[in-house]
Amino acid sequence: MGPLFEISRPAADAPNINDYGGPAGVEGCSCLARRGPPIFRARTGFPINILDNEQLLGEDAVNAGRPDLMAGVPVWINDPGAAGGRRLNPAAFSLPPAGAQGTLGRNAIYGNGMTQLDSSLHRAFSSFRGTSLEISFSIYNVLNHRAFSDPVPFLSNPLFGQSTSMQNLMLGSGTPNTGLPPLFQTGGPRSAQLGITFSF
Repeated sequence: MGPLFEISRPAADAPNINDYGGPAGVEGCSCLARRGPPIFRARTGFPINILDNEQLLGEDAVNAGRPDLMAGVPVWINDPGAAGGRRLNPAAFSLPPAGAQGTLGRNAIYGNGMTQLDSSLHRAFSSFRGTSLEISFSIYNVLNHRAFSDPVPFLSNPLFGQSTSMQNLMLGSGTPNTGLPPLFQTGGPRSAQLGITFSF
């Protein structure tokens, strides 16, 4: 099983935060514009556990086992009609004799990786009596880079080996046990967020 890498850091040569003074001639009011450095995220794919059948209720059970890996047959094949331009090769796997586990190891294959660039701009207005107003505008996946979910891992499924959604739909649904909703997950299409905060 190979390594899994994830990088999240400010983009290289990103500008420092810039401060701008308030508008001339307006007493008791100042404004501050801030542009944070873009955030670049990159990671390799998550490990995939290939099974001959879908697990009962998502739990390990006797109805699902690992297949044999065919030597010399490519695991991934290019397919212009598949999401991301590639899919798992069904010919690379074969079913072992009944009751036996195949030669393919657990989590031995890695799915699709992800890269994403995010950026934001904030502007704060400081007014009289300690009140302030902040306006923020953020763009996620600025380059609109496509990131697809892991392929269907069950050999019995007609869609085996193909990605069926964007990656943000794979990472959570927003319920208490599944993390952030897809709108705020990485791996989705380009989206923007406008925020207004009034403090007093």
